[in-house]
Amino acid sequence: MNDYTPFNNAIVVYKEATVSQIVPKSGPRAGQKTSVVEFKAYRPEFEKKADGTFEKKDSKFFTVQYYGSEVSAKRIAAGIKEGMTLEVRGEVREKQFTGKDGKTMTENVIAAKGIAVSLNQPGLEVQFTKQKQQQKGQER
Repeated sequence: MNDYTPFNNAIVVYKEATVSQIVPKSGPRAGQKTSVVEFKAYRPEFEKKADGTFEKKDSKFFTVQYYGSEVSAKRIAAGIKEGMTLEVRGEVREKQFTGKDGKTMTENVIAAKGIAVSLNQPGLEVQFTKQKQQQKGQER
């Protein structure tokens, strides 16, 4: 399956982000250097039982990719830490590949359009400094 389906869920990071550079051959950024933030995450699955308790099910695992400028990619990657809960919005697709053992495997890849930190998670400390107003044409 190579169809993209909408994705808007909380996920937990289990492998910190890396940043790489690509030059797309097609699409709106064709021929332009583009940065890609990539990290591994999972979504815990639970099922509510008749008695009102929850039973933990197998988690679903994802490779998350965010495309953007080098400045925004580095800023996003620096803020992603193992164990964090993130709210991710974008599209997910299944990607088929052949594993080292020769078996066909499936990877769930999220093309993220938005990544936000879940503010109610334990251990999170937020420090924010309002930036001076930027001059017209400066990158955020």
